[in-house]
Amino acid sequence: MDTLGDSKGFYCNICDKTSYKPSDQSWVACNVRAFCQEQFQVWRCRDCGSLHCEGSFNAKRYYAGYPMKTRRLDYGARAAYRGLVSRLEREGVPRGARILDYGCGSGTLVEYLRQAGYDAKGYDPHVPDHSTDTLLHTTYDVVVSVDVLEHEEDPADALRRLTTLVRPGGWVLLSTPNATGIDLKRPDYFALAIHAPYHRHILSPEALLRLAAQAGLSISNFSRRHVTDTPWPLANFALFREYTRRIDNTLDAAFDPPRYDLLWRHPRLVFWGLLGYFFGDDSQMTALFRRSEKAMPPSRTNRVRSPRREIEPVGDLGIMA
Repeated sequence: MDTLGDSKGFYCNICDKTSYKPSDQSWVACNVRAFCQEQFQVWRCRDCGSLHCEGSFNAKRYYAGYPMKTRRLDYGARAAYRGLVSRLEREGVPRGARILDYGCGSGTLVEYLRQAGYDAKGYDPHVPDHSTDTLLHTTYDVVVSVDVLEHEEDPADALRRLTTLVRPGGWVLLSTPNATGIDLKRPDYFALAIHAPYHRHILSPEALLRLAAQAGLSISNFSRRHVTDTPWPLANFALFREYTRRIDNTLDAAFDPPRYDLLWRHPRLVFWGLLGYFFGDDSQMTALFRRSEKAMPPSRTNRVRSPRREIEPVGDLGIMA
């Protein structure tokens, strides 16, 4: 495998350090069908454990025709969103609360939240129908951001931006890949989590909780699961991963017309469909934060580094209807 040469160095914008040898690195193929012939170097920071996709990124080029824009409010989406609403209810978020889905894609979560009785709005800079900037000029009771943070060029500033959109005492719900659960020696298996080059920076749990604290957010609950991971039949992240791998290992495969014939050709998909929730990996994580009642979060220049340590879960957000 080619490397980047020691003279260049590897800069981690999560812990603000440069090292000359990452702890791990790999060349990873893009898992979007239009760019599947392209490969990108992904490396792991020795200090914070976060993953980074090296090189520049032309957002206009790669997000044109992005598969997630075609998602619909189907059975799987409804199962996942039922669990999301349940966790908000357990936290004390009342029906009628103002919710912003930041990075809403096709807007299916917004549609579901409205049906559930919430005052929901959706914003996504890459989707013309949901790119109204005026939505960012007010505050909300809850900001939901699913599979967005890892797409940001500066996750720390992104977390601060999300915090400013939440009223004091409000909530931020994040779901993002977990860098410590991704093995770069198996890039094909973890293609959905790595998702190069779209995922620019994938945080470790340590890094996520530290950056959130610096942004003025306190952790309410943490789980090493994706927000769409549910115990409902055919609605878990493990099946999502295994199903796409049986086709061409691209994200597009999840949004093509359903291939029911694969359940007979690959019987193990039935196992993953029924029990995948209980046997998935920890390549994803979901965190529910509360914004401080105090003043605005500190600026980027006032960060305080915490000693390196592995954060243990403070509770499981198992999705139940």
